[in-house]
Amino acid sequence: MEFMSVSNNQLTGRLPPSICNLTNLENMLLRNNYFYGGFPSCLFEHCLQRIDISNNSFYGEINSNFRGMIPDNNALLNIAGNYFYGDPMLYADGCQFCPSNITQPLVLTTNDFSFSSGGRCGPQGLSGRGEGTRSGANKRGEASLRQNCFTLNQQLECTANETQRSSDACLAFCSMSRELGPCDGHGACVPPQAGAAGAGFTCECDHGYVTANGALGSTCAHPSPPPPAALSTGAVVGIAVGSAAAFALLLALIVALLWPKQRKRWSGLDVCQEFSIGEILRATDNWASGNVVGKGGFATVYKGVSSKGELWAVKRSKLMSNDFETEVRAMASLRHENVVRLLGFCLHQNVESGQQEQILVYEFVGNGDLKYHIHDSKAPLSLQQRLQLAVGAAEGVAYLHSFATPIVHRDLKPGNILVGEHNQAKIADFGLLKLLSHAEDGDDRTRVAGTPGYLDPDYNRTQIVSEKSDVYSFGVVLLELLTRQKAAVEGTDSHISDWVSGVHAW
Repeated sequence: MEFMSVSNNQLTGRLPPSICNLTNLENMLLRNNYFYGGFPSCLFEHCLQRIDISNNSFYGEINSNFRGMIPDNNALLNIAGNYFYGDPMLYADGCQFCPSNITQPLVLTTNDFSFSSGGRCGPQGLSGRGEGTRSGANKRGEASLRQNCFTLNQQLECTANETQRSSDACLAFCSMSRELGPCDGHGACVPPQAGAAGAGFTCECDHGYVTANGALGSTCAHPSPPPPAALSTGAVVGIAVGSAAAFALLLALIVALLWPKQRKRWSGLDVCQEFSIGEILRATDNWASGNVVGKGGFATVYKGVSSKGELWAVKRSKLMSNDFETEVRAMASLRHENVVRLLGFCLHQNVESGQQEQILVYEFVGNGDLKYHIHDSKAPLSLQQRLQLAVGAAEGVAYLHSFATPIVHRDLKPGNILVGEHNQAKIADFGLLKLLSHAEDGDDRTRVAGTPGYLDPDYNRTQIVSEKSDVYSFGVVLLELLTRQKAAVEGTDSHISDWVSGVHAW
């Protein structure tokens, strides 16, 4: 499909993620409908040239919604009459909103745009007209920003007909703290055009949350339980006796089933909490770059602070795992002082990418990793400290292997052993953690694992990992801890284990 036109209907709802599959779409005309929600930026990865989504209820930050548009001489961008906000200059090219060869209007009127400290070029860079304009449209086109919110943070010298909205009008959006998301971070804000005529903004709350009354400024909160109804004395006695008998029977059944088998797996799954994306965004300050504490090829780890003041390590994975639920269940069962504790998880459908995000929340260990303390710290570890860390890490690995179905880490190395505030070792980074029982077809056992220098030599021959693979990797960690030499010499095939093998042969 190259041309989509559904303008002037009464269509409502969000744009589905599957719209990103229209890779040949060039023209999208959705004006004068009741669409709401974010506008997927994945559409700009293709060849969209003409966009008219005016007079709907789309909302979102301008720079995250429209970065990457590649207009040509016939390009059209009309997003008037929506609820986009932010500083449009943040993604402009210099002082140009779009390349200067555009001949069609850039209509940005009646949104919630504002400039932070005047923007990169100042608000005047988008308000001019005519041959000398710096608005991104040349003398054959025009750019209009009237009826926005520039008066909130600065004075704008408006040209003719470029009046701005009042402060009261600019605050008439239920997302007062937009960087944290609307509806207190627990839902989506649905503007009035998407609902009944004359209605105010409503909060479309996440699963498990409710809104007070759907009015402006309301938040999404956990539902309150209804007040209990009054019962007669006989009913109370009957319920109490019946409940006690049922509880005793259930307890006996559980003991009979579980006691002989001595199952200890999954014993703590009830404390593994499912967080909403709003809670995650609040904790990480909307994925602020200043909160990044670790970054790898497959995930980024952010420092976060919960609403209760608890420090989190939030792992945002780039790759999706088909066994995510299995891995969460496995990690939720782990309770050991030398293993980083999983606090919860979040599954979130990303509107822009159309992909499901898998997010894990761990306890935050803020004293760095063993790699830093061995190779980079200006205060070398004492022999006593190294011994304490070695014993702690060994106990953590032994704990993982002690289950009836052993848990293999697959990538043990100093960078995946954190150091607590009392110098205790904590095994971390379970991105590769797997239960061997889920490898009956061999796929899991032979999945690529480990880091060069720490890999079990037999893995190169058999392509199979086991508890012994972790033991070998841990032995290399002990060598690093003892000698302060790196496991692998950069630019060569030399490993610390080769040196030890040579000494042993001699």
